[in-house]
Amino acid sequence: MKPFDFRVEHRYYAEYSKSSRSACKKCKSNIDKGELRLAIMVQNRFSDRQQPDWHHFDCFFKTYHPPSTADIGHFNNLKFDDQKKIESMIETQPANNASDFSVEYAKSGKSKCKLCEELIPKNEVRISKLDAEADMGYGPVKRWFHVDCFVSSRNELEFQLSGDKIPDYSMLEDKDQKMIRNKLPSLSRKHKAQKENGSEAAKRPKDDDEIALKKQSDLLYNHISEIEKMKRTDIVRLLEYNNQHVP
Repeated sequence: MKPFDFRVEHRYYAEYSKSSRSACKKCKSNIDKGELRLAIMVQNRFSDRQQPDWHHFDCFFKTYHPPSTADIGHFNNLKFDDQKKIESMIETQPANNASDFSVEYAKSGKSKCKLCEELIPKNEVRISKLDAEADMGYGPVKRWFHVDCFVSSRNELEFQLSGDKIPDYSMLEDKDQKMIRNKLPSLSRKHKAQKENGSEAAKRPKDDDEIALKKQSDLLYNHISEIEKMKRTDIVRLLEYNNQHVP
């Protein structure tokens, strides 16, 4: 397996913990050696490089919602079953992230829209999303948007629900509730319908591919397991016999 490569630009990473020394950023408890862990890349405070904030699997998905597996570095290096676990979480996550958002009337005219960077007038409806990457030690930060700016960026903000699911929606006046419902219809139903319309003929090749991928993954990790039991001198001899570089 290749070592963690910080030069590859992904927003998220996944790997198996190399020791039991790393602590989960969310729950603060240690991540056991060999356990699947996921990271969000954050800016290092003391340099211009980024560093990974590692999380347990469950802790990660309580805070972060990767749009797809393509956004997760080293995803293809994981065991097949762990790949499927992550895929399942990504597919179901949009239906459960309403708590990341809120809607209210602006309390002053001082807040700026995260998208257009213009001020949001006092008493105008505004929508927020929690920015977990801006966690400064006291929790994620709310980023505010004009309603229209939020609507235009809903895919990037990973908001698939209907507007009436946003927390505090019920606190708005009736006319503003109607406006939010009209501008933010649910996207999840369309996605579900498209998914369910796949024919059985189209599903069979995918099933065959997944069986082949699982066999390949199982074989790879069986070899890795056997190599981990070997002495270093035997590994060196094996690499030399196969004309491979000895690290």
